[in-house]
Formats: sequence, C-alpha cells, structure tokens
Amino acid sequence: MSVATAMIQIIGIYLLSNQVVPGRLIAIAPRMPCPSSPILLRSVTAEQAMNNAGVEEHEAIMVFARSDYSNPIGWTPAPMPDDPEKMYVKLDGEQIRFISNSSTKGPDLQAGTASNARPAFISDLGLPHVEGRCCANPQLRPEYLPSTGYLLAAAVLDFSNGRGNGCLLESGRKDTIVHIDNDGTLIVEGTKGETKKRITFNGAAYLIFANVPMDATGDSHCEASGPHNLAYSAMIRPCKRYVDCPRPQSDMPNCKFGPTLLTPNSSDTLILPYARIDAQCSNNQWP
Repeated sequence: MSVATAMIQIIGIYLLSNQVVPGRLIAIAPRMPCPSSPILLRSVTAEQAMNNAGVEEHEAIMVFARSDYSNPIGWTPAPMPDDPEKMYVKLDGEQIRFISNSSTKGPDLQAGTASNARPAFISDLGLPHVEGRCCANPQLRPEYLPSTGYLLAAAVLDFSNGRGNGCLLESGRKDTIVHIDNDGTLIVEGTKGETKKRITFNGAAYLIFANVPMDATGDSHCEASGPHNLAYSAMIRPCKRYVDCPRPQSDMPNCKFGPTLLTPNSSDTLILPYARIDAQCSNNQWP
C-alpha cells in the first residue's frame, strides 16, 4: 500500500521514449564532452556526431535536499554551490531504477515491463520531438540503446513505476515531472557494469535529474556556442525522409518548480544553478 509520493523533475538534455524498451518510459541523458573542431566526413560515428553539434560540455547530476536522503552507498553527495542545503551526485553512465516498495526489486532496464509497473507513456508528455520534425523511419543510434548497454549515455532513467507529464516554464523550457508512489521510502539504485550504487530517500522527496552545463556545479572552461538542442539530432541516425510531427499539447501545465542557471550576461539574480532557462534546454521525445 502506497503511503507517499516522490516527485522527480527532469531538466535539460534528456531524451524520453517508450520505444527504447517497449511500453516503458525511459529517459536518456547523452554524454556531451567539450567539442573540438568539426569532423567533416560524409559518415560520422556517434561520438563525432555529438562533437559536430558544437554544444558546450554538459554533466548529468542528481540533486536533492540534504534533509531527504540517508545511507548513500557508492555515491558521495556534495553540497551544491551557494546552497549547502541541496546536495548532488554526478552520474557517469549508470542505469537508474527507482525501488518504491521494500518488498520488490524494482524494474529492470533490459527486460519487459515489470508486473508492478504503471508505464508513463510518451504520448502523455507533450514534449518537443527530436529536430522539430519527425523522421518517417526514425532510428536512434545504437550507442543509446540497451543492445550496447547505452554506451554513450551519461545516465539512463527507468520510470516504468511512475506517472509522467510534461510541464512548461514561462521562459519556454519544457521539463518532465514524474510521480512515484511508494511505501514511505524510495531507493534510487544505479548500476554500471558490476557496480551498484544506491541512496535511500524520504518517500515524499523532491529529486532533480539534470543534464546541464558544467558550470552547474563548478567552473566551465569549454567554449562552444551551438544551440543545446542540437545534441538530440546527434543521437539519431541520419534521416532520409521527414514527415510532420504531431503538435505538442497546448494545455501543458506550468512547472511548479523551475530550477535554472541564468546566462552569464544576465542582470537577474542567480536562482539555482541547474539549467539554462530557454526552450533549447527542453527535454525532447523520440520518435
């Protein structure tokens, strides 16, 4: 029996789909290193495609309140800059699942839908589609699929036991909110190879998973100016024929919270160092 509900906000460059693992909502944060000079070839690898996008270096992080967590295993939480009451851990290729009942193990990212799962389908989210146009036969590069162990993902989140919906900031950025019912405790478990990490949270915790510029947690020395949403195009195979995408839902609710990282030239007060505020840092959906 559920006694609490955790709220998770997904911010920044995360691609959401219920076709990566059919019938389950999966969120993939691509690795985004600082780009070098463009590689001018007719056919490029997945790494070269991300480099050619020209987007500044990003990092995947999980952020949470100091008062909401206990018993970290494998991760060492550190305070967010300028806000010691918020903690974060960096993600490095972990496949994340959310264990919401102490008597179950939670979903498996490589398998079918678990018996206790309630999938949050992509059609409910109303997020922008990759590239703004839909490919007639869209295909993710294999480096972002289970068949390669999500080789080029900085983080993979499985929300098959959650309820998801998109939300809109006044600035135009679109995030995703996922609610997970639980028995009073939520365990976030990350697996990479043979290594498992986990943190236990209060069942009503508010968690943020963000894939954002490096200056969210420190100084960034990467000089790149490409629009951030170009990273999504680097995640899909080159498309030969495009079709019109369904229109995103127009009645998307406003985000209750809007953690942002304002641009360096802004005269506004820094709110929270998580993500840029405009639409280029929206979550996207595939296909």
